[in-house]
Amino acid sequence: HRNAKNIGPIANFALAAAEVKTPFFNILSDDDLLAPGFFQLGMRAFADYPTAMLFSGATVKADLNGNVLDVPIDRFREGLYSPPEGFFALLNNGYTDWTGIIFRTETLSAVGGLDVRTGTAVDIDFEWRIAAQCPIAVSKTPVAVFFVHSGQVSSAATDSDRIRTLWHSWNAILSNVQAVSALGNDDLRRAREIILRRIRRSLFFHGCDAAARGSSDAARLAASILARDLGSPWSAFIARAFSAVTTVIPTTLTQRFARMMRYRNRVRFRSRLPRAAQRSYEAFVRELVAGFDPAKEPVIDAYA
Repeated sequence: HRNAKNIGPIANFALAAAEVKTPFFNILSDDDLLAPGFFQLGMRAFADYPTAMLFSGATVKADLNGNVLDVPIDRFREGLYSPPEGFFALLNNGYTDWTGIIFRTETLSAVGGLDVRTGTAVDIDFEWRIAAQCPIAVSKTPVAVFFVHSGQVSSAATDSDRIRTLWHSWNAILSNVQAVSALGNDDLRRAREIILRRIRRSLFFHGCDAAARGSSDAARLAASILARDLGSPWSAFIARAFSAVTTVIPTTLTQRFARMMRYRNRVRFRSRLPRAAQRSYEAFVRELVAGFDPAKEPVIDAYA
């Protein structure tokens, strides 16, 4: 399907999902890759776990040089998660990009479609709502590569409008989670605390990143939201202080700090993953990239 005009990536995701007529679907962006056998693996998982509404293999986050930044599924156990166990696994271990996920189409009617209000976090919101209400199946088999780069829709928020949009997106996600009737009061309180911590961390790092790139207005806005709306005056103070410091420090140093902020997951991931596993994921990325022929599209299974 080709839209009559460019409606933007988020609305396009939502429209495409709403038009699915098959029992299952996957969302693949043009700059990411799927491994051969991914769909067969997913179909076997759905056969093994007929109640599962979502199957996730291991999506490897990598930069354009093939360096592995994170593999969230590596922190999960394999098998079936009943709700809300899978939901809290996603909250605590890090959500896995939907590149390596297959959804049952009936999830759209069971939990609602993609919510465009959540912006670039539309995948996080959709996965969380499913896992909070439905069983999900997980495999640690590497099935996809999600490439992290500055040109993607989910790249860093570096101006005031994007900081504001990020805040609105997180508010919408929190509202959606609080509306899940399947979650009891204790689970809702626990989830809210975890999500609020994540929102504070996200706005803090994006504010620091904006300051490092010379956008002091965006950094001050992030600090204001942290202090006024999120009850985090200490993080707000640090963000404001860093914004002030960046006006007198050479840009090369602040840009280096920005890169550290953007790829901080790589340090955390490598610190807890055995070197053999790191090499295995790196080899997977190299092999998949080397075997990709855009003319033949060998990474897409015809059986899907």
